[in-house]
Amino acid sequence: MPRLLLARRALRGATFTEYLIVIGA
Repeated sequence: MPRLLLARRALRGATFTEYLIVIGA
């Protein structure tokens, strides 16, 4: 179950960060 929590946190943070990076690039 901890993997789900980690994935959820990564999705919420990494997705937003990647989105900003993509827009910046």
